[in-house]
Amino acid sequence: MGKTTAAKGVAERYGVSVLPIDAIWLAMKAATNPGSHPEFHYFDPSDEELFRLSPQHLCDRHIKSAQAICEAMDPVVEYYLWEQWPVVLEGAWITPTVAGLWTRRYKAVQAVFVHEPNINEILAAMASRSGRSTPSTRQKAGVEAHWLFGNWLREQAIAEGLPLVEAAPRATLVERILAVGDPVDDPNPREYSPKTL
Repeated sequence: MGKTTAAKGVAERYGVSVLPIDAIWLAMKAATNPGSHPEFHYFDPSDEELFRLSPQHLCDRHIKSAQAICEAMDPVVEYYLWEQWPVVLEGAWITPTVAGLWTRRYKAVQAVFVHEPNINEILAAMASRSGRSTPSTRQKAGVEAHWLFGNWLREQAIAEGLPLVEAAPRATLVERILAVGDPVDDPNPREYSPKTL
């Protein structure tokens, strides 16, 4: 959909870093096991059986994974606020429900969700990202799950009253995200000390 590229563009505009939630997910996977935290281990690229599951089942797994990962993200958000260190959080693991809580709880936090309604565009983007001219069998098997998850995110973002930006056209995605609004300084960042968690 272009969300990672757009996140980099937004970060460059403000002169800040990007923190991909995928990196946090990988750390969570490394520190746990499927028995203790199954939601962190639902997606193993080497698992051939994974993409034989129905698209709805894969979507439901993604939702459960995202919810579990987001539940552990409060200390990360509060750490960046405490340090007064602006950052762009990016990734498909951020749920609108939690993003909505963050924007209401912390004045300095803003959220925007990117939506691609065209399933063929998602498939083309998946192929391009992996350096292929045509999608792989696995990508074809997984694209409907991605599309379903994107539609779920859209519905949840609308329900939370969060800004929603269409992915196309890609050339103007960064500008349209930036048009949502400028970040606001929080007058009391030290009240978010990670020590209070």
